[in-house]
Amino acid sequence: MNNGSPAVFHDPRFPLHNRDEFVVAETHGIAQWATHRLLADSTGLGWYDIYTSFATESSWNAALPGLPHPCLAYCHRRGAAVDRRVDGERAEHAELRARRFGMIPADRSSTWNLEGDPEVQLVYLRRSMVDAMIEIEFQRDPATVELIPHIGFADALLEQLVIALLDAAQPSVGCADRLYVDQLTQLIAMQMLRAHSNLAGHAGGRTPDAVLDAGERVVARVRELIDESLADSDLSLASLAAAAGVGAHQLAISFTRSVGVPLHQYVIGRRVERARQLLRDTDEPLASVAYATGFSNQSHFTTTFRRIVGMTPGRYRNHLD
Repeated sequence: MNNGSPAVFHDPRFPLHNRDEFVVAETHGIAQWATHRLLADSTGLGWYDIYTSFATESSWNAALPGLPHPCLAYCHRRGAAVDRRVDGERAEHAELRARRFGMIPADRSSTWNLEGDPEVQLVYLRRSMVDAMIEIEFQRDPATVELIPHIGFADALLEQLVIALLDAAQPSVGCADRLYVDQLTQLIAMQMLRAHSNLAGHAGGRTPDAVLDAGERVVARVRELIDESLADSDLSLASLAAAAGVGAHQLAISFTRSVGVPLHQYVIGRRVERARQLLRDTDEPLASVAYATGFSNQSHFTTTFRRIVGMTPGRYRNHLD
């Protein structure tokens, strides 16, 4: 853990996944092509298991190499005619209309011809995270599971999730809470597996109730770890789940059911409460208080504190005098 916070115990049965940011170089880089206009992406936000971009695309024709990470494309506005051939499959023609999805398959090369100028959001999911979810939540061998690379399909839940992910990547947000992004990532991966893979129709192997059998002990341990690690701005769902000995998706569900609020909201509340204590009991500069309570910067601290408390940290401290 960073910032001098205690190291979280790691149960080796539950992987921490990658601790490096998911960067453009690990993707096809489509949004960054010179013929396209990049509108937003998650570069520099420190997201580990997911990368997203949003761009206005021009008509293009290209061969894409097979990458290990599955990619989801969501058309926000306008649309495009798509001719595609995936290695090992027949060529196909499809329409990618607004509010519809398509997939770029993992591990297989493909050739594409796209006609139109759609606004497209691409979402890449880190393969190690998806494989861990398959093993832990579905109790299946990842080698036997494949996402179905359809084009032009609708999914209302997936639509809400990817739009929320794009909102979190907008410059106006500053730095979205990473635990929030972790939970969005888990939900996106789970929906893709449940609805758009050869696992469709099969519920996850470990239900929330199975975890809740030992739920109070698990949740109590996680709450202790959160309080011990509030100064760690990189506190992640994966690290907390690994320490508790449960899968990340199940921890997110079980914590909300037990505590009554999503885990990321609980952490924010604890950080703000710790900040209030430091503002009351010390004369530390606001930047130091932000650092000590795990906020990525003073601006993020101020915005979050004002939203929850109703005033800025500086005004709160002055109000105490």
